[in-house]
Amino acid sequence: MFKLLTLLISLIPLQKIKIILYNFMGIKICKKSKIGFFVIIYGRDISIKCSTLESLNFVSANNILLTDTIIKSGNFINNINKLEISSSTIGNLNKFIAGKKNYKEKNNLIIKSSEIFNNNLFDLTSSIYLEKVKIQSFNQFWTHGFDVYRKIKLGDIEVKNNIIINNKVIVLPGIKLANDITIQSGTVVHKSILEKGEYYSSLICKF
Repeated sequence: MFKLLTLLISLIPLQKIKIILYNFMGIKICKKSKIGFFVIIYGRDISIKCSTLESLNFVSANNILLTDTIIKSGNFINNINKLEISSSTIGNLNKFIAGKKNYKEKNNLIIKSSEIFNNNLFDLTSSIYLEKVKIQSFNQFWTHGFDVYRKIKLGDIEVKNNIIINNKVIVLPGIKLANDITIQSGTVVHKSILEKGEYYSSLICKF
């Protein structure tokens, strides 16, 4: 019912009325925020500060905090414990999701001072932390895998401090990237990288 009500409110053309109704429902949203059409927001504790959610977005997490952030159209965010995005831009048609089974109880998505382009997949079976990151399009971030006995293995992903990830990169579970790193297109990141530089190919070679 709550999801349906947020969807219906998003269809109202006047932002002032939308904000009043969202706040009446317990969604803390400031006057400078903007919500597009066909938007569903769901969570126990929701706060939206000076942020924009464009049309056709689905955002569901136990705790949601958006600050000075733009989320463009067609994004799907679901089954997350804590969603915190600040001073960032999220492009179109990205997926931030965890399956209904096996995901970590406190799987968090934290994004700070970052730019994410279009059509990326972020597996939130475990947690992902992004800070000062530029992520291009068609990338995959995986926080879970399976061993030879088909037993699930979880691993948080942490990417921060002036990182550029180009198109069609795959980042595997448990990876940490830090400090002035560029990952070239088509790379499979299977090990953590903490030394600055440009890296490419499935063998993680450095230019």
